[in-house]
Amino acid sequence: MSSWKDEDIQKIIFTDESKLFCQKQGIHFVRVLKGSKIPHKYFRKTSQNHGGLELMVWGSIGFEGGQRLIRINERLNGESYKKILDENLIETGLIDDRILQQDNAAVHSSKAVKQYLESEGIELLNWPSQSPDMSPIENVWAWVKNQLEINKNKIQNQDQLWRQAQTAFFSEACTNLIRHMYLNYQNRINELIKNAGKSTKY
Repeated sequence: MSSWKDEDIQKIIFTDESKLFCQKQGIHFVRVLKGSKIPHKYFRKTSQNHGGLELMVWGSIGFEGGQRLIRINERLNGESYKKILDENLIETGLIDDRILQQDNAAVHSSKAVKQYLESEGIELLNWPSQSPDMSPIENVWAWVKNQLEINKNKIQNQDQLWRQAQTAFFSEACTNLIRHMYLNYQNRINELIKNAGKSTKY
């Protein structure tokens, strides 16, 4: 891809699944004097994800911005994933004259899915296994999750979580972020090559 032109990169549709929460997770560090106890105010109850609210989604982005975002209510397998692709990319025409990117998750790389994509004439972007994840949709998920954190007080149930996720994913700000990443994707590739496959600023 290092020799691709901007118009080639803009033909790629990046896709992925993600688990969305209404509250950030992570480790927080507190500095205290040696021998001192950690103040009680720094401890948090172990309630999972703001009452356990979470949902799995599948999404696709193109140069124009966020394209499709759907809820996943069942465990993905080859058949259910083929249905997602069929209903959201093929029947809608979004994949016409485009290149599909997906990672090498088992459900994506299954024989049934590969045969299905071949039968539909879908051009698949070669994505090496165990490679640095350079898909800009990962940046989109991070941005959406941050918006959910900002608006977590508006989220009381899973339907509200879903609506907030849709609002963020299809917002003008997210569209601008996506277009910026497409326009700078060649820089992302060059940075990866420069760092010999190690971490980059992207």
